Amino acid sequence: MIQMKYSKKQIKQISEGKPSEIAEFITMLVKHIEKLEKRVEELERQVGSNSSNSNKPPSSDGLRKPNSLRVPRGKNGAP
Repeated sequence: MIQMKYSKKQIKQISEGKPSEIAEFITMLVKHIEKLEKRVEELERQVGSNSSNSNKPPSSDGLRKPNSLRVPRGKNGAP
C-alpha cells in the first residue's frame, strides 16, 4: 500500500519541487483515489446484497426479527 500520511514539511517539499515531481505526485494521488473509489463501490455492493438479490444463503442475511403475519388478539374486555 502507498504511504498516504505526509507531514506538512513533506507536503511543502513536494510543492516546492520540480513540476515533473509535482505531476508525478499528483498522478500517484489520482491513482490511489481511483483505487479507493473502486474499493468503496465494492464494499457498498457487498453491504447491499442479501439472499434475495444474490446467490447467498438465507443464513448469511444476519439476525433479523421476522415480520409476524399474526394479528395480536386478546379476549374481549381483558386489560
